[in-house]
Amino acid sequence: MDSLAKQFHRLLKNITGLSAGQAEVTDWDVDLTRIELTIRPFDGIYKGGQFIFEVNPGDHPRVYCQTMIYHPNMDTLEDDGEVCLNLLDEWDDTRDLEDIVQGILFLLYNPNLEDPVTCVFSPDMVWTTFIKNVKISLNGGCVDGYDFTQY
Repeated sequence: MDSLAKQFHRLLKNITGLSAGQAEVTDWDVDLTRIELTIRPFDGIYKGGQFIFEVNPGDHPRVYCQTMIYHPNMDTLEDDGEVCLNLLDEWDDTRDLEDIVQGILFLLYNPNLEDPVTCVFSPDMVWTTFIKNVKISLNGGCVDGYDFTQY
């Protein structure tokens, strides 16, 4: 596995191409213990949103969504914003920072209602209700008692 510094420089170089222009590195700590990403989906149900993620790389990376988002796999409503990404549970030497960006984008385009990380979402929630609530949240509305910022 490449060093974290090499992975980071490769991410800076490749992030526009690997995310089709939807992600950018917007901040980082000099020691690379924290990397901030901003993701703006061009399509899908989160199209038009802007979401900030904090990546804490290392042997067991963690990812946190810093933007309140109505998403079953990102616990921004009830907790610290930790992102539930199977990739992180299966982390090994073949993975790198680019995989994390791809994983976040995958979750934004493919939210998993069957395995939510917060009790706000029920595994039997109807997809059309979920989509309606996402649209309300992106427009700065209130969903289930949570107020969202408009994008």
